[in-house]
Amino acid sequence: MNNELLEKSWDALSDYHDSIAETYCQRLLLAYPQYQEVMEELPMQDQCASLPQILEMVTWMTSQDDEVMPYIETMAADLKSSNMDLEDMDNFREVMVSVIDDFGRHYTEGWNDAYRGAWEDAFDVVLIPTLLGCMDKAA
Repeated sequence: MNNELLEKSWDALSDYHDSIAETYCQRLLLAYPQYQEVMEELPMQDQCASLPQILEMVTWMTSQDDEVMPYIETMAADLKSSNMDLEDMDNFREVMVSVIDDFGRHYTEGWNDAYRGAWEDAFDVVLIPTLLGCMDKAA
């Protein structure tokens, strides 16, 4: 996982963090309307509001990060209670990475596929496996 590229890209989008979160939530429901009920049941709206902080955390977290793990464990418990699984995590990743990539290409000079790849890796290598591991422990 390329934390340096993640941090650089997230910093470059600092003026758009709230717009990225709002766009993500809108696109998620457009692409996957089945999550509407989940967003109403869980504190997903709170998670959408805190999405910029979550994404900043993703730029530097590791799967062994003691500072991050309590938050990840709480998210995992919420997702587990709604019967979320790997397919759902992949859906969330797909939408989030596409939103970040769209904002990067539109608002950041020099944005390229390496940035998108860094975000995909962050989700695939650290965030999703960590969430799924915490979900398994919560079972």
